Amino acid sequence: MSHEISEPNARPVTSADVASRPGSGADVERLTAVALVAAIHFVVSYVSLLINTILFALLGPYSIFFSGVFDQGVQALLLAVVLVLFPRVGTASLQMATVFLLNGVFSASLNISSLVLISGSIALHEAILWLAGVTRLPALREARPAPSGSIIVRVAVSIGLCKAITVLVQYLISMTLYRLQFSPSFIAAVTLATLVYAAVGGAAGVPLGYHLRRASP
Repeated sequence: MSHEISEPNARPVTSADVASRPGSGADVERLTAVALVAAIHFVVSYVSLLINTILFALLGPYSIFFSGVFDQGVQALLLAVVLVLFPRVGTASLQMATVFLLNGVFSASLNISSLVLISGSIALHEAILWLAGVTRLPALREARPAPSGSIIVRVAVSIGLCKAITVLVQYLISMTLYRLQFSPSFIAAVTLATLVYAAVGGAAGVPLGYHLRRASP
């Protein structure tokens, strides 16, 4: 009998424990889960595109304040779910790269500029998630029935900052390279709305991720 079984205070090994071990057999499970979430993300992005088209025809540039619910909120929720399931460095990169490739293949939009943008966005996400302790600290890897308030806040704020900074940089690039003009107040409002939508989506995704973790074998 192994030491883990004979130890009086030992607890069952959960899927979160297995997934957090580098080089374990859970890598296949991790890739499968990330691919599934990325596929859902891809479908959401296409539905969001249709909704954005209708809203833009009705509201013009202000439609972004309503379409952000899908563009940022739902996508942040999915990212939070996969981070809870596999709280490791590289998880966000896998999901974002997979969604990018799916969008690029199905919409024929693969090009150098989009590759540079997604590379910068991935680097930003990984850096902020690591600095905030989402993928660095063991809090998300601990077996617990529900997330603590600090975990929810940490994930929500981290994802919100990632999305908000990404949107801000995209506006700055458009203004610098393409000579497009945007009001500073409009950019600030869009950035703030993105932060709120993504943070709320991230906060909602953490409990869902814990629920899926408990349901997994």
